[in-house]
Amino acid sequence: PICLARNANGKDKLNNSYIESEGGSFGLTHVDDDGYLGFAISNHQNEYGNPIEDGAKFDMEIDRYDLAYESKTLFDFVDKFKFKFGYSDYEHQEIEPLGDIGSEFLKETFEGKFEFIHSWFNSPGVFGIDMGKHQFSKSQGDPFIANNHAKKISLYFLEEFNLLNQKFSVGFRQGYDRLDANSFISDDGCSIA
Repeated sequence: PICLARNANGKDKLNNSYIESEGGSFGLTHVDDDGYLGFAISNHQNEYGNPIEDGAKFDMEIDRYDLAYESKTLFDFVDKFKFKFGYSDYEHQEIEPLGDIGSEFLKETFEGKFEFIHSWFNSPGVFGIDMGKHQFSKSQGDPFIANNHAKKISLYFLEEFNLLNQKFSVGFRQGYDRLDANSFISDDGCSIA
């Protein structure tokens, strides 16, 4: 069993069990009769102690960037076009009591979406593409998690139409996902391009 030290910082307090969190976000959007264009950036940081090892801590930080766009006049064959893009950068460090980095994990994620809204059948319809990728790597420490990267793409549509005084909806989504990871056995400093 693991014995966790108590009372060094006060009665019934678990040693080194603190947590500090901060973050914020900022965004700008331009809106007109045609649609909008918006951008946002955010940052969140967490630091918390490791009760198992006095003085050790975990430090996590994530930066995220988002772009969103909508236009009613960009294409003649649809009523509205939407586009979204997101990027996030995640860093996780496990820091030893003397300040050395015992383990470090990094993850980059890209996400995108194209959407077309129309009224071809005198009723609303939409079709689009979702796509994304991420890359996860361990730059220091033991191989608890294998380095890996993933890709995904999906096609979808949803149509509504009226027939014989009835409303019908037809939807479809087909996705493709691929995950590649190296072996735990050969994970000593191995990286994935």
